[in-house]
Amino acid sequence: MEDKRRFPRIQFGFRVEDPNGKKVWMTEDISSGGCFLRALEKMPVGSKIDLVFQLPGSSKYIKAVGEVRHIRDKGMGVEFVTIDPESKKETERFVEDYIKYEE
Repeated sequence: MEDKRRFPRIQFGFRVEDPNGKKVWMTEDISSGGCFLRALEKMPVGSKIDLVFQLPGSSKYIKAVGEVRHIRDKGMGVEFVTIDPESKKETERFVEDYIKYEE
């Protein structure tokens, strides 16, 4: 099966929440373009979600708006549709560093 992803992706779990802290998810994987969130309650495809997360090893909180692109049993694939350039770069660096470390 051909991988059609635009960005390198890693399997990595960490906490992601909404800005109020009322909804909490765990990532299953992440790239600079989005992530897969484990979720019991899934939102419909096309739904927008405000996300706040801290990459492991970083003191900075990243705020992004994600759009649900697909649903699977365990959760939902979310594309970052709004994320500031610095946060996108930091996420990209995190993924690249992880890939280099694993090689």
